[in-house]
Amino acid sequence: MAADSDPCTVEELDRILWSSEDGLLRALRNDCDEVFPNVYVGDASIARNKDKLGKLGITHVLNCGQGSAAFHVNTDESYYEDVKIKFCGLKVADIEGANLKEHFGTAVRFIDEALDEGNGKILVHCVAGYSRSATVAMAYLMMRRGMRARDAVRAVKEKRHVGPNDGFLLQLCQLDEELRQK
Repeated sequence: MAADSDPCTVEELDRILWSSEDGLLRALRNDCDEVFPNVYVGDASIARNKDKLGKLGITHVLNCGQGSAAFHVNTDESYYEDVKIKFCGLKVADIEGANLKEHFGTAVRFIDEALDEGNGKILVHCVAGYSRSATVAMAYLMMRRGMRARDAVRAVKEKRHVGPNDGFLLQLCQLDEELRQK
């Protein structure tokens, strides 16, 4: 196990993601899971289910894979107007070369906005709630809750079966280093 002062590596984060106490991967996922108080990570089906969002008390939706191309979710502000849910969309592909890190500031500010409301709850989603949205939730825990990358990965993995691609894990390691230098 790495010391807390050791730099983060993609290999270390992969080991955390793919290790399991009982040796079995949790293959079944819910459409969303609360990974931090009032912060839910989920998939496209929950993002499109306005009735369920209402029952959960979701006030904000952050779409980390906005768009109409394959492996994206085609929702926008107008989709949620009738239920008064605030929306933010990030147009990011789920590929190792995609720069999700450039959107961390926007995403974290939007999560802050949701949580700063009295009863605010936010759904952070992508197509499967597995890579892009999980990475954004981890970045939030690092930037606002002071967690190191390894701790943020553990925290989200404890609540939801996730697996950000190695490009996104590298961006979390870069963020980890930047935050440690502040």
